[in-house]
Amino acid sequence: MREALHPTAYRSITVVDYIGEFGPRLNPLGKRSIRLLARCPACLEPMNTRGEANPKVDGVFAHQRNSTAYCPLKQSAAKPYRILRPVDPDEEAAQRLRASFFSHWKHHWTLMRQRDFAPFADIEEFIALIRHADQSGLWLYRHLEEWVVPYIFLALKDFPPIRGKDKVLRAEWIRFWFDARVRTIEDLWIHTNGDWRIVKAIYAKPRNGGVPGPVQLKSVQIPEIQRNFLSKPEPGVHPYQEKAMKAAFPQELGSA
Repeated sequence: MREALHPTAYRSITVVDYIGEFGPRLNPLGKRSIRLLARCPACLEPMNTRGEANPKVDGVFAHQRNSTAYCPLKQSAAKPYRILRPVDPDEEAAQRLRASFFSHWKHHWTLMRQRDFAPFADIEEFIALIRHADQSGLWLYRHLEEWVVPYIFLALKDFPPIRGKDKVLRAEWIRFWFDARVRTIEDLWIHTNGDWRIVKAIYAKPRNGGVPGPVQLKSVQIPEIQRNFLSKPEPGVHPYQEKAMKAAFPQELGSA
């Protein structure tokens, strides 16, 4: 991958940046330098550099060969998170959560379409994710907070390349992963202290078609988690998007 986490700071770093701060692999005497290692943004395992001879062109970070730690970035881009119906659902809280979600749907939709996330997502994809949440019982999780919902939505699907009428809107394949502590949705509150990360993985489109995997992983980004977006003024949306939502959910939003 082109970017990794800085060895000690919570920010992305390229191989060029890494060499500039920690020096090249070999010191002036030709001996191996002792350097702090960059970290994988998903699993926090140390990463080695490759392509230091020409880092601007070839510089990438890679997991160490002997690493056996689970890392979502080692998985296929087509392996979505599963929503397991909770064994102790809270029906009343689920109804309140779902109703609040629909009262703020423009906030959720706007966050998902921000530049750092999926800017060319289609409203029909959003509608499909809501229906998936209904069918799978997402709203029934006792500890699910509303502000987390759009991040879960982002991690539930792939965002393949798309073309507009006269230009490419998304040239690469995008998938969102939670950090390695999160293997199921429940892990967001079971195995973290609310400090989970979401990683935006960018894949090259496979030459032979199909779904990309770790071999096609080009780079990763670590978008900032926005916890207070629901307190902002209601954002505007395109009339077509509002009409589509009202047509899909007339009971919740009124008819189109």
